[in-house]
Amino acid sequence: SRSDLLPSLTLSSTKNFEDTNKLTNQSGGDASITDTDTMTSSIKLEQTLIDGSGRKTEYEKSKLGLNLTEAKLVKKEQEIFLRAIEAYTGLILAYEKLNINEESVEIINELIKEVHTFRDKHLEYARVYIYEQSLTNNSNSNIVGTGGTPFMKYLDKHLQETVPAND
Repeated sequence: SRSDLLPSLTLSSTKNFEDTNKLTNQSGGDASITDTDTMTSSIKLEQTLIDGSGRKTEYEKSKLGLNLTEAKLVKKEQEIFLRAIEAYTGLILAYEKLNINEESVEIINELIKEVHTFRDKHLEYARVYIYEQSLTNNSNSNIVGTGGTPFMKYLDKHLQETVPAND
């Protein structure tokens, strides 16, 4: 790391005290040596200038690891941002589809109303101009359609099947 290339300072200090009043000589008598009170201090300042590029390599490796971690963080941020954009655009698309579907339902309902109106008029015209005339005049017996089906029941059935939505 970078701190390995900075200077280091070491301070050390020791203090000793020796009581010499109880010292005796070889014959057992008191020795008269004065008490000793010693103190030692040292200051050591070191800075590595060249270490065979070992520390610099370690620093560069740490720096590279930091850059890699930052790149991974940016990648993760971009992935989250992309997912947020996808979710937002999906929401917009769903909303637009909903609007299109609502518009389609309105158009379909309008068409059903128009078909219902047409079938109602068709049944009315068939009743007035064909069915009622066939009842008053025996020479015109058109109670059945060209396929042999009673057309009034047939047209009424279709009118009942075309029910507009209630608004």
